[in-house]
Amino acid sequence: MNSIQKYVLNSLFVRNQITEEKLAQALDTFSNEPAIDAFLSVLITGEETKKDVLLTIIGTATRRLQVIKVLKDLFSTGLKETKDLVDMYTDDKLSVTKIPMKKLYTGELDKETMENIERQFKYDGFEIEIK
Repeated sequence: MNSIQKYVLNSLFVRNQITEEKLAQALDTFSNEPAIDAFLSVLITGEETKKDVLLTIIGTATRRLQVIKVLKDLFSTGLKETKDLVDMYTDDKLSVTKIPMKKLYTGELDKETMENIERQFKYDGFEIEIK
C-alpha cells in the first residue's frame, strides 16, 4: 500500500467513515493497486468512477450506410462526422462497430434513451449491445 492510500485510509478512520474490520474485508477482494485506488476513490467521493459506455452494433460490414443513417438520425450528428465515426470504429473482419457513446451523446445515458437506441437499431435489423 502506498503513502497516498495510507493517508486516505487514515482520513477515513478519523472521520469514522469505515471500520478497520470492514476495510480489511473489502481489501481482501482486490488483487491490484488500481482496484484499491478505485475503491478508495469511491469511499472518498461517494461516487463510482464512470466507465465509457460502448455502443456495439453487430452485422455492420455490408450495411455501413444504414448504420450511418440510423446513428445520424438518432443523435442528430452531421453526415461526415457520423461516417468518420463508423469508419474509425468498424472492424470489417468481425462485422462489428464499437463506438464509445461519449462520441455520440453528451447527456446522461438513462434507461429510456438506451431503450430508444436499441429499439431503432433492432427495427432496422441490427443486433446491438450497450455496455
